[in-house]
Amino acid sequence: INNNNTFYTDSNGFGMVKRVAYFTKYPRTTAQSVSNDYYPVNSLIMIEDAKSSDFMAVMNDRSQGGSAYKNGRVELMINRRGYSDDDLGMKEALNEYDSK
Repeated sequence: INNNNTFYTDSNGFGMVKRVAYFTKYPRTTAQSVSNDYYPVNSLIMIEDAKSSDFMAVMNDRSQGGSAYKNGRVELMINRRGYSDDDLGMKEALNEYDSK
């Protein structure tokens, strides 16, 4: 799907909001500027082909951050944090954070 860096997110049940990826307007200078392209997704994110009526929608069951800043790809963020060991491998609690 060639969505021309445009995608739609829901507005808490009040309709879809058209989003255009930020980096197409301004050059990326730091890795932190990637966060400019993420928006709240309460229940749906959608990309639509610019020339045809083809589209792809992802419905989620909880609020997440989402983006489609690369053509044909939708990304949703997951908060991976566990305060206790889940006994599934690492033998430690999971507390991911980016220390860059």
